[in-house]
Amino acid sequence: MNVLVRRDDGNYFDELARLPVPVENACLVVVNETTLFFAGGSNGTYQASAYLYSSVSKTWSYIGEMPGGARAFSACGLVSGRAGHRVVVAGGQDYANGDYLPVKEVDIYDLETGSWRSSGKRKKLLGHSNCPYCVYVFNKFSCRIASNSSPVSDNALAFPMYGMASVPYGDSFFIVGGHSESGSLATVFHFDPETEVFQLVEHAALQNSRQRCVAMFVDAQAFPEWE
Repeated sequence: MNVLVRRDDGNYFDELARLPVPVENACLVVVNETTLFFAGGSNGTYQASAYLYSSVSKTWSYIGEMPGGARAFSACGLVSGRAGHRVVVAGGQDYANGDYLPVKEVDIYDLETGSWRSSGKRKKLLGHSNCPYCVYVFNKFSCRIASNSSPVSDNALAFPMYGMASVPYGDSFFIVGGHSESGSLATVFHFDPETEVFQLVEHAALQNSRQRCVAMFVDAQAFPEWE
């Protein structure tokens, strides 16, 4: 599989060293100026392998398999905080018993220790456990984490999902949209880097459900008509 990066002048792309195995529908995260993270995907069978690319050695290094198992269409994000720098792999799609299924697993790769683990307890909204569409209207970028939440023992997403957009923001990231067993999603979740919990974000629902989309944060001043 080819991996291309754009040059600083923005006019051309350079090809990096090829991955050890050809895959598609994997997740890729820019760790820093010299390092890339790559995990999961499919090449006829779903993959659990993960790799780090070094622009210094110009090679990919195998860093083990995700504890949650093989899957594709996961959302990945880089987080930092008191627990150090980590890459989070959330959800995804697996193939079992002749059917493609969304999964709930959340795996964390610690960049400082070079080890994998599953996330800690998550929180979900009371009264919303069976309804992925119980979300709120987007309101001028004023997103706040829901306060009426309680911890549960499950160490995964609120419900199985895949095909979410990952949006870096500050020391963490959001996952937007996606697809669940109920269909396409309009939800937005934020990952708390301290508690390692995904929480539903109030006032940040998409106007239309969607999956395998692209999302990003933009300066509100660039779109004054949104004020």
